[in-house]
Amino acid sequence: MTVRPAHLLPGRSLKCRAWTCNMEMKNRQLRPGIIVNPRARANSRSMRGIEKAVAGFPQVPFLKAVTPDDMQKALFQLAARRINLLVLSGGDGTVHAAACCLLNRTPFRTLPAVALIQGGTANLTARNLGLGGRPDKAIHRLLRRICNNEKAREPEVRRSCTLKVHGPGLEEPLYGFLFGAGLICRGIRFFHQKAEIMGKYRVASNIFIMARFLLALASGDRKAATPLTARVGSISQGSRNEDSPAPPFRQFHLVLAGTINKLILGIRPCWIPGAQGPWCTTVGERPRRLFFNLAGRIGGLAKRPPRLEDGYSCQVFRKITVEFNGDFTVDGELYSTHGRQIPITIEQGPRLEFLKI
Repeated sequence: MTVRPAHLLPGRSLKCRAWTCNMEMKNRQLRPGIIVNPRARANSRSMRGIEKAVAGFPQVPFLKAVTPDDMQKALFQLAARRINLLVLSGGDGTVHAAACCLLNRTPFRTLPAVALIQGGTANLTARNLGLGGRPDKAIHRLLRRICNNEKAREPEVRRSCTLKVHGPGLEEPLYGFLFGAGLICRGIRFFHQKAEIMGKYRVASNIFIMARFLLALASGDRKAATPLTARVGSISQGSRNEDSPAPPFRQFHLVLAGTINKLILGIRPCWIPGAQGPWCTTVGERPRRLFFNLAGRIGGLAKRPPRLEDGYSCQVFRKITVEFNGDFTVDGELYSTHGRQIPITIEQGPRLEFLKI
């Protein structure tokens, strides 16, 4: 497949990420089932509270899953119980494992709605699409509302697109909400090396890692911030032309694609007004006005977006192909091209329905 060069594109508003009060969800008899990753950081601190909260609702299936195989077994068990609301408490990796199983293994005839609990460390997906608060309190609040029919505000529902990531060397597609290559992979590896300390001080750790790599970029330290040589091509929303010449290889410090748009420290990497579909943002080899542009992305407060001529681009896409040799991440889980220069394709995947009460 050949694709045309990536460039700045106008946004296209989609309906897949708007929170709505859903009458169908309101009238549906919700049958929840819970999967908890007990090793996820926030869960590990709240397991007694989680077990106590669930004990008050013996009719609700409660399972634990640590590995992807555990997740697959748990989902098939819940499918056999005919649940239609999957309550998932874990980090971004837990959500990624569940999405891959739901969409590759299809344990359910009809996909259940999903309620995400912030049970991990970063919890980027749950912060965008899930419930707030400590895991034990969030689960208790949710079960009280569903099982006891407590009067409260109507449930809000968001139908959010997933990302489908596939390419040579991958046995099956990966599904998630955030793809990254370049500096983001170095940041994740650095975090894992210092996990014991970093996990205890999440906000301070995020600031430290961000500052470390920003200083490397600003000072031109290519050892700490080695650019990624890649060919990034795209097919925009609504376009049917897939026969344009392939773009040239360029050097990037960051290639990021996602369907969620609030990352660590409140950074919003997509700056296209009204863009609610899959987006892709790149940072070139020598980005100008780095600190100014980054500060403007925190909370999306900047009046002027980063400019293409300064080394930044952002677009809404239907399909992106990133051809490179190196590591990449999907929802915080690291993968590798295993020393080969291969094309990794990211496209809009199926939509999932997320519940917020």
